[in-house]
Amino acid sequence: MAGVLQDPSALAFASEALQGDKEFIMAVVMQDPSALAFASEALKGDKKVVMVAVSQDPSALAFASEALKGTKEVVMAAVSRKGGALEYASDVLKGDKEVVTAAISQDPSALAFASEALKGDKEVVMAAVSKEGGAIEYASDGLQGDMDLLTVAVGKVVCIAAEKPALGLYEASWSKGIIKQWGSLSSQIVVDVSGGFRMGFYPGQSESLTQLEGEMWHSFQSECVNFCRDQKGPTTFRLEKIAGPFVYWKEEDTGSSMRWTYLGPQSEKTRTGGTISISVDLSKLT
Repeated sequence: MAGVLQDPSALAFASEALQGDKEFIMAVVMQDPSALAFASEALKGDKKVVMVAVSQDPSALAFASEALKGTKEVVMAAVSRKGGALEYASDVLKGDKEVVTAAISQDPSALAFASEALKGDKEVVMAAVSKEGGAIEYASDGLQGDMDLLTVAVGKVVCIAAEKPALGLYEASWSKGIIKQWGSLSSQIVVDVSGGFRMGFYPGQSESLTQLEGEMWHSFQSECVNFCRDQKGPTTFRLEKIAGPFVYWKEEDTGSSMRWTYLGPQSEKTRTGGTISISVDLSKLT
């Protein structure tokens, strides 16, 4: 027993009797909320135990019983501390406007886990994009083209009225799924008349010439993104959709994404000093 208290992960190898001892489990999850995963099924469904766990780490909701994942009080306690815990809520509560609003108030990207109905609720989406413009990516297809939302999300809006990327200036951003260890990176690129553009992955890296491929410019290959994974050779991105000013690309190997935000027509020659601006948000490194 003392060994488990010193190393909560050892609960996985404890006896069933110990895994079902409420007072003991309460003491363990106070130290390591993820240890709830190894508690008995009865204690995973014990409201008091689970509330202790999620008060320490809201992600512990993942280990609660299905019944408690559908208990509003428990889920609200989790999402109010960590919006992303909405991922573990029941489908019913993912469609509860009060729960989802609480989640996106804490983390606007929690909109990704809301029900399809709430992703299409303009009031809910507006609450998310008002705090973080990028959250519009998780709105329904219909709302991603809503001018009111786009204006709040990205300011001046220049929509792309075509089935292929337009010529001009874009802000390109990579999802954390691709570059989790680097955090949030963005780069301004200019697509020329041939579909060519130059892109670097991080400050100081040489820019590489990249080419949009096909008659409709629906794919491109880049070695920049693979740099962080220590892989050789290019990775392929394919066009997923164009919505308003946004062009979404999906990486062929992992399904991770890249989003370009169209800033308007601009020729290659008009870029200041012929360089590309790249910014790194170190506060988001994970």
